[in-house]
Amino acid sequence: MKIRAIEAIPLRYEIPTGGYGSARGLVTARTTCLVRMETDDGLVGVGEAFGPPRVTAAHVEELAPIFLGQDPFDHERLFGIATNGRYHWGRTGLHIAALSGLETACWDLMGKAVRLPAAKLMGGFHRDDVRAYASTGYFTERPDGYRRLVEAAAAEGFTLVKIKCGRGIASDLERIDLVYEIVGKDAGVMVDLNGNYTADLALQLAPHLEARGVLWLEEPVPPEDLDGYARLRDASRVPLASGEADAMRVGFRDLISRRLVDVVQPDVTSCGGLAEAKAIVRMAQTWNIRFSPHVWGGGVALAAALQLCAATPLHPHVTNEAAPLLFEYDRGANALRDELLATPIEVVGDRIRIPKGPGLGVEVDWQAVERFRMDRGT
Repeated sequence: MKIRAIEAIPLRYEIPTGGYGSARGLVTARTTCLVRMETDDGLVGVGEAFGPPRVTAAHVEELAPIFLGQDPFDHERLFGIATNGRYHWGRTGLHIAALSGLETACWDLMGKAVRLPAAKLMGGFHRDDVRAYASTGYFTERPDGYRRLVEAAAAEGFTLVKIKCGRGIASDLERIDLVYEIVGKDAGVMVDLNGNYTADLALQLAPHLEARGVLWLEEPVPPEDLDGYARLRDASRVPLASGEADAMRVGFRDLISRRLVDVVQPDVTSCGGLAEAKAIVRMAQTWNIRFSPHVWGGGVALAAALQLCAATPLHPHVTNEAAPLLFEYDRGANALRDELLATPIEVVGDRIRIPKGPGLGVEVDWQAVERFRMDRGT
């Protein structure tokens, strides 16, 4: 089996309900880059790569010759050629995001070739479903947008909710208290600052979060401010989470080995793909640190993250999971998540079933892809 064709497909979905986003700014469209990989015996594998879609697509095409004519089962060797042989291109950013899409497509092909889910090839299923939290509570253009988003999550049956904060402590506390008002006093709340605070501001916020029982504080400071994480870790008992802006094991090395966070959050579409994400998870477990995937993308990204979760061993427990692996389920309007798959991923309340079909366990609706395909021109 040899890879005979690779296509990078930039996709864009215009949000009809108005822009939404984080403390750093709003988006008016959701975008991604789909990677379609075909073999000489007619199998088709898919992956998803993070980043500005047309630029990411161009980078995928730049890397495609490394994979063309090769066996997808040799993905680790090909990944090494693309990273070690092009180390000047960086260990994060668009280079690794493009590789993430290519590497994930290899896993989809491998699974389809042997008619097994990717999780089986990564060590087997440790779980059949995951508990999801609603990733919502975005800043919005509409004045009533925040309340509407939290109310929608509650109506869908979510009791775990992650919200966007980071525009000032008074605003943060008002937004947190509204979740408890809408979802209930027993709601599990996670707070995401998207790295918009300096360490001193995050330290001022932390006691209020602890008093409210917030489950974790995500990206309290910019990802490069490791000393800021250390200050928070030493001065606060609120669990810290981070990792969406990091890539490859080397990018997570300090976060994990210095125990700067309690939850690591690699994203399959940008950290290097499934094999690298699994290695990051194993590294976190070596230091006895929890894992929860960052998931912000389309249906293929969702499916890949679910395969990663299926293949994540229970740790340190075997039968009694003291704190379940929590899965990020973005609830912002996004047709690239909801309409690109031929069969939707099954969600019941706050539980997501992990697909058990070959590869990533899903099939892409290529007609839907055409609806959202971007013009490759500038």
